[in-house]
Amino acid sequence: MEKIKYKLKGHETFCIREGWLAKGIHAVSEDSSVFKKNYGADALGVGSNMAKAIRYWLKAFGLTEEKSKTGVQLSEFGKLVLEADPYFEKLLTLWILHIHLCFH
Repeated sequence: MEKIKYKLKGHETFCIREGWLAKGIHAVSEDSSVFKKNYGADALGVGSNMAKAIRYWLKAFGLTEEKSKTGVQLSEFGKLVLEADPYFEKLLTLWILHIHLCFH
C-alpha cells in the first residue's frame, strides 16, 4: 500500500482568492523561477506571505509542479488550463479544479 503524504499547512492562513490562480499560472508560464525571487511577491504584486499562499494553491490544485533546480513549472493540467481558460471564467474549469483538489 502506498503512503500518502498530506500537507495541511503552507497557505499562510490565506484561503484561495479570486484571480490568484490566473495570476499565478501566467507568472509561472513566463518565468519558472518566479517564486525563487522574493517568493514571487514583486512579480505577483502581493506580499510575500500571499505569494507563498499562491504557490501553495497552484500546487494544491495540480496546476504546477515543484522542480528542485528550475523552481516551479506548469503541470500538464496547468498547461491545458492556461490554453483553454487562462482567466478561469468557465464553470467547467472551476468544477474540474474542485474535483482535482478533493481527490489529489
